[in-house]
Amino acid sequence: MLFNRLDRTDRRILDLIQRNFPLVSRPFQAIAERVETSESDVIERLGRLKRGGLMREICAVFDPGRLGYRSTLAAMAVEPARLEDVAAIVNAHSGVSHNYERTHRFNLWFTLTVAGDRPIEGEVERLAREGQASDFLVLPTIRRFKIRVDFDLGTRVSDEQPAVSAQPSATRNPKSEIQNLQSRMLGACEKDVVRVLQHDLPLEQRPFERLAQSISMSEGEILAIAERFLATGVMRRIGAIVRHQRFGYAANAMVCWNVPTERIEQAGRRAAKERAVSHCYERPSVPPRWPYNLMTMIHGRSDDAVHEVVKRLAADLQPVEYAILFSRREFKKRRAYYFEER
Repeated sequence: MLFNRLDRTDRRILDLIQRNFPLVSRPFQAIAERVETSESDVIERLGRLKRGGLMREICAVFDPGRLGYRSTLAAMAVEPARLEDVAAIVNAHSGVSHNYERTHRFNLWFTLTVAGDRPIEGEVERLAREGQASDFLVLPTIRRFKIRVDFDLGTRVSDEQPAVSAQPSATRNPKSEIQNLQSRMLGACEKDVVRVLQHDLPLEQRPFERLAQSISMSEGEILAIAERFLATGVMRRIGAIVRHQRFGYAANAMVCWNVPTERIEQAGRRAAKERAVSHCYERPSVPPRWPYNLMTMIHGRSDDAVHEVVKRLAADLQPVEYAILFSRREFKKRRAYYFEER
């Protein structure tokens, strides 16, 4: 399916459900009322968008730390001729959710999530050893300034609405993360809710009722727990995941900045305001191999569009050193899944 074949109602529906999927008994009816159509029409349209490959799924996105998990961004320096073989080794790890080739000496980048009692640095080191990487990095989050991909499909009311919008935050991970894991442990019922909400929501009138029945709960109970997850930050959001490349956002780059420590909060907040930035994190630098401590994901319709955003940011953040790592191949992309082991 091509993006330019979508009508205004298709685009309005996708604009709405990327950001705030209704946590109500009949969510598709609530969406229908917003876009002035019928519940059955919304369900039919979403099914068509999914079959056409424009929408991946509708699911919850959780904060791994608040579930008792540890996560990190990691990178390897791999001989280009061996990149696909090493990517396959990394992909085989059940905790790897995203894995990309990027334009740098560190050319294989992936995210890894593991249960809190497992040494995540050791997992990365093991993968690097198995892949015979010449070097590797482990770059956990120190502070999060922004995370939320939300692509404007051209139906929003204000011209000021960003093409990629987010709710900026400056969330610092506690140094005693492991010691605090026990305080974040969820009960059995809550874990069951995580298990079902992290998968694709069924396209039917009362999808939460179906999920609730699968874990011996009532619809009201699962919705109440989901609301509590949102209020406490356990769940970042529930919404549609779209295939942004098919909407014209063909280029993206991880742009990494070497910012003086005393300026990093100011720089992070400035980058988070940029409309094309979907993720902005403070991460540890590893000089001289990796001098960068602020990392941003920038999306655009072309490499040139990304360069324009970088130029604008660099002018505001100067003087800082930076590197642009364009994503060239996607080896793996899926949601991180929690409490799947029984």
